[in-house]
Amino acid sequence: MITIGDYEYRDEEDIIGNFRRLLKPTSGPDFSDYSNVDINEFSGIMTWLYLNKFVIREFPNVIKHKMSLKAFGSETIRRYIMTNKPELSNVPWSERRAVVDSLTIERIYDDSSFEVKPEIESIMKDIAMGTGDFQSHSKENKLAMLNNCVEYLLKDGEKYKTVDASIFYGFLDQVKVIKFRKDTHVFRHHDRNTMFEREQWDDEKKDLYIRIGIIIVTEVFQNNNMSQ
Repeated sequence: MITIGDYEYRDEEDIIGNFRRLLKPTSGPDFSDYSNVDINEFSGIMTWLYLNKFVIREFPNVIKHKMSLKAFGSETIRRYIMTNKPELSNVPWSERRAVVDSLTIERIYDDSSFEVKPEIESIMKDIAMGTGDFQSHSKENKLAMLNNCVEYLLKDGEKYKTVDASIFYGFLDQVKVIKFRKDTHVFRHHDRNTMFEREQWDDEKKDLYIRIGIIIVTEVFQNNNMSQ
């Protein structure tokens, strides 16, 4: 369970789901789009998303600026719709709900060019050494972290660096490592498409991929350090 203020959520998926729910306009007691209860819960979730380094791909500055429910859910999304659908004379709630459902909400560990290294290298060291708080994370977040580490270790622009299969004694090779990265990439995003894909993963599959991911990150990370 994850506690945020007066509210408890099962896991990160539940938090993201409630974030979307709160963004969708409903008829409040004062005929506003949102109730005061919605606004308070949303504020807590927004702060949690900010502290845990989530970003909304379509609105990259919203979480960074910890935008209020009314400012984001009503004003910003309404302007976004009007810009993309200028033929609309007004914005119906159905359009706003559709945008909310389509948002891609993902965790970031560093910038996309990997120029900021200290945090992800610290995560990889913790994974390799069995230290830090990696084990305290949810299975979904572990897979997202491992995916990010593998990408950091192996991607060079649009290409993959060569994986020396000998460090895995032939058990893993370039193809299997790339497959791991592609399979687990679904845990880096929170949108309607990836939500369905994540639901196809049972706990046994998650546990297996976590074990494989730890092996990949540990061996490649340690091999890189020995080569430097």
